[in-house]
Amino acid sequence: MFTSIPFKGRTGLYLCFSLLLSIQSCTKTPKVEEISEPENLTFTVGGFSDTEEYSDINQGKSEKATIKPSGLQSQTQNRPQQFTSNIIKWNGLDMQMQLTEETMGVEPANHRVKQRIGKPGIATKKAANIPMEPGKTYRLVIFDTDAGGNPTTLVNQGLGTIGSTLKVPVYRNKQYRGVAYSYNRSASIAAVTGNNPTIPTTDNGVNGAQDLLYATGLVQTSDEVDAANPIAVLFTRKTALIRMEVNARGTFAEIDQVSATVKSTAAGLKRGVLSLKTGNYTQILNASALNLPDWNNVISDTIPLKWVKYHDFHTATSGNQTTTLNISLDLLKLISQRINDAAPNTSSPQSRDLPAVEFTFPTFQANPGKKYTASLQLVEHAVQRGSAEWARGNLYYEPSIDRNQYRFRYDSPHIRNINGGISNFLSTDYWYGGNTPNATYNASADPCKLVFPTNTWRLPTVSEVTALIDSSNPTVIRRNQTANEGWYITWDNASQVGMPQYRNRHLIFTVLGYRNASGALLYFNYEGGNTVFGTQAQLGDRGFYRTNTNNRYFSLRFRTSNWSTTLTLTAANASGNTAAPIRCVRNN
Repeated sequence: MFTSIPFKGRTGLYLCFSLLLSIQSCTKTPKVEEISEPENLTFTVGGFSDTEEYSDINQGKSEKATIKPSGLQSQTQNRPQQFTSNIIKWNGLDMQMQLTEETMGVEPANHRVKQRIGKPGIATKKAANIPMEPGKTYRLVIFDTDAGGNPTTLVNQGLGTIGSTLKVPVYRNKQYRGVAYSYNRSASIAAVTGNNPTIPTTDNGVNGAQDLLYATGLVQTSDEVDAANPIAVLFTRKTALIRMEVNARGTFAEIDQVSATVKSTAAGLKRGVLSLKTGNYTQILNASALNLPDWNNVISDTIPLKWVKYHDFHTATSGNQTTTLNISLDLLKLISQRINDAAPNTSSPQSRDLPAVEFTFPTFQANPGKKYTASLQLVEHAVQRGSAEWARGNLYYEPSIDRNQYRFRYDSPHIRNINGGISNFLSTDYWYGGNTPNATYNASADPCKLVFPTNTWRLPTVSEVTALIDSSNPTVIRRNQTANEGWYITWDNASQVGMPQYRNRHLIFTVLGYRNASGALLYFNYEGGNTVFGTQAQLGDRGFYRTNTNNRYFSLRFRTSNWSTTLTLTAANASGNTAAPIRCVRNN
């Protein structure tokens, strides 16, 4: 049982920004207040650029620095650590829980920057950076220091905005410790009071913890009047970012509605109180239950829109406590697309409502500055028949979106000879034996394994087809389509799961013929069968489904001759280059 994620390397998420200081002569005593006049110590936070290259300049009179502000460094040498559960059965949709930890910084969390003004220098270290958005607020607090550089008395403070200049009065030729913090939002941040100020990880009524950025550094002001004094400071993240994700890629459906609650437990989310002087927590407390009614779409070239949604939240952590997420999925509604029987070149949305469920992710150790993605990956429910668990719909190939090409049809539609009929599916639903429909046979190919999540499904074996044929209770039934325009077999009510998750509880195989080496469709003429003897007998179309063995197929025949009315299902041999539909089984 997975109980924790081992962490290696440095901790902390570091948001690097440059502060431009312009120090002027000061004769009056500084007051603890926000500054409305542009004088004395000037801070300019440029945010986070795409480069960490910046340069210090020679300190001259009335000369300002040109700074390329740095940003969030990407620690590419540390690969994400990941845990994935086995498939868990859940009320008509199966699911996997996946927990991933990502390192988002490279500096130690307790790193402090000391930059003495008046010394020219240049730094050209480069890294991939993440910008801090203009308009986000931060509060800067200035302290006197003792001989060791530790903060003592609060001197002054100011509220700054990314992209704007903040001016705070101080004395020339004096050492201070500056502390900056931000909730990474645009809302105002209240002033701190007293000589030992603390700040909460919750602000302005936000429930639970939120993003909290912290930076500290020594500032030695210049004795020159009107000197420009650039200084580099690093923000660290004092909380762990948790992304709750509902991923419907394994159901090939849009997420129409989702709502969840993160339960309040002793091992769950935390809120905290942080000392501005030390940058350490003075208290870490249990957070209240966190409601997640509004979710964002994951925007990606490789994920269809609305197939994956997420909600970000934070937990206060000093890195020495474990976290267990207990989550109630209160509402989940999916929208699948079903082929229209009477217009097979079109499809219609099908609403699928899932009942509420409560689940718990494995315990992990949350570290500040790390991102943890708790992903609930939904998988289509399989129907147990014989010795395997069978998908409810046929495999098809949709080449338009990378990494989501392999999908299951929702339900088993009746394809009528209207608007092109079966010709709409010849290049997507008939497989010659490769990993794409028209690819030639390859012994190692198995397109079922490429369905998301990969390796969850596979091609059925010959023995599994035989066990399916022999299965009973319920017994297989053959039925003609509407107006006898084809036929199918069904194990009615083979599953305990039906509406509102699925259209029915049946396991259905529709008879669709096969394509020969030239691409022509054989044994499919939109014909049903009958049980009349002699010259009035109708044999109907024939069905073929691939197995993992070359030239072995699940064969479906309504009857074999004018004088035999028996349904004939076999694991039949075939020869030649043949393309047939595929019905995947669960890769348990």
